[in-house]
Amino acid sequence: MVLFLTCVQIGNRGTVTEAAGFNPEADVQKLREAMKGAGTNEAAVIEVIAHRTNAQRQRIKEAYKQSVGKDLADDLSSELSGNFRSVVLGLLMLAPVYDAYELRTAMKGAGTEEACLIDILASRSNAEMRTINAFYKKEYEKSLEDAVCGDTSGMFQRVLVSLLTAGRDESDKVDEAQAVLDAKDIYEAGEARWGTDEVKFLTVLCVRNRNHLMRVFEEYQKISGRDIEDSIKREMSGCLEDIFLAIVKCLRSKPAFFAERLYKSMKGLGTTDSVLIRIMVARAEIDMLDIKAQFLKMYGKTLYSFIKEMLDKCRKGLADVIKKRDKVRIAVKSYKILIPFSLFASVIKSIEAAEPGYMARLTSSRSDMAGSASRLYSLRPWARKPPLPNGPKRLTCPGALTFQSGRTG
Repeated sequence: MVLFLTCVQIGNRGTVTEAAGFNPEADVQKLREAMKGAGTNEAAVIEVIAHRTNAQRQRIKEAYKQSVGKDLADDLSSELSGNFRSVVLGLLMLAPVYDAYELRTAMKGAGTEEACLIDILASRSNAEMRTINAFYKKEYEKSLEDAVCGDTSGMFQRVLVSLLTAGRDESDKVDEAQAVLDAKDIYEAGEARWGTDEVKFLTVLCVRNRNHLMRVFEEYQKISGRDIEDSIKREMSGCLEDIFLAIVKCLRSKPAFFAERLYKSMKGLGTTDSVLIRIMVARAEIDMLDIKAQFLKMYGKTLYSFIKEMLDKCRKGLADVIKKRDKVRIAVKSYKILIPFSLFASVIKSIEAAEPGYMARLTSSRSDMAGSASRLYSLRPWARKPPLPNGPKRLTCPGALTFQSGRTG
């Protein structure tokens, strides 16, 4: 357990910071009240979970078990559903525990979510990877390497295995002569020949330290006349292309890499919820401030406004954005569609300036919610699904999370 706890405080550029006057017993009482009776007060859950650091959440979990005799995650899991449950349970986990859980989920059952393997293995440090490996083996009684080898194949598998062995040189040393040689080797393994020797790329990109590779990329540009990312796109395809591009982008700038991943997860016809949730949960206490800055620099919009804009496309007429000076709060007439994203907004510090009790009032507007959601339901044929027996109607729309409307009458 000591090994895992060392990874709780893993960054100082996050948007979630320690709550002042933190009282785990008081938070336990709030959560118990939120889960009492029929239904769950999601706003109260958000208020506690999204505004505490990971270390503080661990203390809340301990206090909950001491006072209730049950596991907080189990109780919340039974009370919540869908993406909201995924976010809350993810925030309750230690960082390496969450990474191991996500990797396990990505390889569980039929098919594999290669994007998850790439996002995690290409971006974690040696120390983080060693901790993830240790927890994975302890929790799932199988080594992460065996799991990866059982679900992937070919050169893609070999690159993943190289990354999860946590053997990258993490020194600052730059060998100028070796950098020139590495750049030449990559060029001759790709652009300068028919076919591609992927092993040469693996040997250089998965082993050398960051500073050294920055020099390699400069030399490669001189030799080939192309950026290393352009050559990877020309020489490779599929998951192998994705993993090598992710490695290069993470070496250059992890915040920029995650900003791009967030943008692509929300762009287009649908939202890749798993990517959005994974990044927001995993990076909240590490470098979310830098990711926000990079997102604004790369796309000309704040991360919060982009999430809000994407949601508005699916619930046009249901939201009214109210701005007062530099504070932003959201008035929504639908009941549950915003709940998961309200949690994200809390994580990125964009809704925290809302008035005291605002979220409670938001989730109590059941009559307004029912009418608005019913209108959306009647106007969106693609959103229709059979009503659940004796329960609420469940609505979905492209690019948004599943939400519910209460029944009237």
